[in-house]
Amino acid sequence: MAKMADTGDNVARFIGAMNRISRLFVMMEGSACDASLSKPELLALAHIHREKRSTMSGLAGVLGINVSTATGLVDRLVGKKLLRRERNHGDRRLVYVVLTARGTKVAAAYQEQIQAGIRHMLGLLTPAEQAQLIAILEKISGDRTPGSDKIEVAEDDIDV
Repeated sequence: MAKMADTGDNVARFIGAMNRISRLFVMMEGSACDASLSKPELLALAHIHREKRSTMSGLAGVLGINVSTATGLVDRLVGKKLLRRERNHGDRRLVYVVLTARGTKVAAAYQEQIQAGIRHMLGLLTPAEQAQLIAILEKISGDRTPGSDKIEVAEDDIDV
């Protein structure tokens, strides 16, 4: 592990920068979609939008939550007519969750808003700075595989 110079100042600067970045993401997310959706619900929609469908256990794994919590989250999204369940014809025990037309619109708007904000932020940096920032974020987030999309959501963030 690298040794930090002037730990107190670096920690304070890091916290300040992360707080400002967090506020930027909250603003981007807030303007992107229906305010009645929670962050975990948005993350679930975004994942299913990327993958086209997901099993309950697959969704739980990506969000870093247990299957019963994912089931409650999906129940709410089905109730909001953003997701629907589909049975696998070959194995009736296997159930997929897929986006409805409305869910697709919400997920696409959310992803576009986030991507536009990130493109703006990255546009402030040179290509070399962009590559360095991404490498640093992957390193401190524990992601050792570029392109990984596992999302960690604290169980406390989800209404059950």
